[in-house]
Parts: sequence; C-alpha cells; structure tokens
Amino acid sequence: MFETDWIIAAVEGETADGRGISKEQVQQMADSYNPQVYAAKIWLEHLRGTLPDSVFKALGTVSGVKADTIKSGELKGKLALFVKLTPSPELIAMVRNGQKTHLSIEMHPEFPTTGGAYLMGLGVTDSPASLGTGIMKFSTTKRPENVFSVPLVCELGNCDNQQDDLAAIRSMLEKLTANPDPWKGKTEPDPTNPPHQFAAHSDLDKLRNDFAELTAKFQKFEDFMAEDVTPVRRELGGRSLENNRIGY
Repeated sequence: MFETDWIIAAVEGETADGRGISKEQVQQMADSYNPQVYAAKIWLEHLRGTLPDSVFKALGTVSGVKADTIKSGELKGKLALFVKLTPSPELIAMVRNGQKTHLSIEMHPEFPTTGGAYLMGLGVTDSPASLGTGIMKFSTTKRPENVFSVPLVCELGNCDNQQDDLAAIRSMLEKLTANPDPWKGKTEPDPTNPPHQFAAHSDLDKLRNDFAELTAKFQKFEDFMAEDVTPVRRELGGRSLENNRIGY
C-alpha cells in the first residue's frame, strides 16, 4: 500500500477556530501517536460517514507522526507536526485533480490514555493555507473539545512511482466512450462459428454501463456538496502561512 513522504500538517500557533496549538501540544502529538491505540483517519471536510460506500467514508490513515522545527520561510523557528499518510485511491485521484489538497488536523487536547494532546484525525479541504479561511460549519459538532488547525497544502508525494490503476481504468473507459461500437461497419461473421471477440464485445458493453453508473454517482456527490455543504469563514487576520508541498 502506498505511503507518502513526510508532510507538514500543522504548525504551532493560531487555529482556524480562534484557539491555538502550543509547541508543547505539537510535541505531545508527535510523541504519543500510536495507530495501535487510536489510528487517526483522513476525512473529507472532517465529515464522518457511517457506511463503507458513503461519500464521506475514510480516505486513508495517518501512518506516522513526528515533530520538527521549520528551517526557513515565514514560519522559521516554529515547531511543525509532520505526518505520513496511507491514502485511499479516491484521495490520490482527488489530489491529482487539484481537489482537497489542504490538510487540517483534529487534536484532542487531553487524550484519556496520555493526558496530553493527541492527533485524532485529519480533514482534507479546498481551503487555502492562510488564516481567515473557511471551515465547515459542522466540523466540530461531534467533538466540540477538538481543535481544528488552519489547513495547509498537501500534495501526496511520489504517487507517480506507483502503478496508477485508476488512471489506466479511466483511460480505457474513455476510449470505450469515444468509440462505443468498434464493430460498426464490419462484416458480420458466420453465426455458425462466432469468434471470441463477441464475448469480449459483451464485456465491453457491461463496462460502458458501469462507467455510466459511476459518472451518475459522482454527479450526485457534486450536487450534494454544492447544495448542502456551507462553509463558514472566521476572520483571523489573513496572515498567509507557508505552503508545504511534496511534489509528485
């Protein structure tokens, strides 16, 4: 399973909801994180679906956490929380399409087994990496004690080194859509001795139908997000954070 390089997920200082993440809390999250005790999942806009085929299902897992000081830029000298992610194919596809490229952490300030800060999850959003950006209005409804950090840009590293099965399937389906009937205009063979390609023809028809169903589902999801998800802006000053990118 693919795992990213280290990505900055949060920096000590102000959070998107007006609270703050201290240097001590960043260090506590790095020291205490144990996926065997509680594995932080990746969620679309911090929303948790209850069904495995939900549009808000988990999009991966945080596989590693560490703390380190930023060496350069506007935030030089501040302690940052770095994460390694094991993303789902859906998240990889989103990031490659330029969607949901920002990370926002969910921190519990007093985790029961440690008594200190713990990384509870990550949200992926379209919000830019700056103070004053929008967060989902219901992102704190389940756990009001959780702190949500300002989103930072996340580009999943080294994805192109992995075999892109989704891209291969997408390319094949697009070719089928562009040429829906490759047998059109060809001489019909002797029905007493049909070749094997007619079995393949039936399989291709099924693939086209499956592709149409997937397209409809994605359209329903886009319509849902456009109509039912309302961002709320908190004006916290507009000071830009340093983008932290790991290229493909």
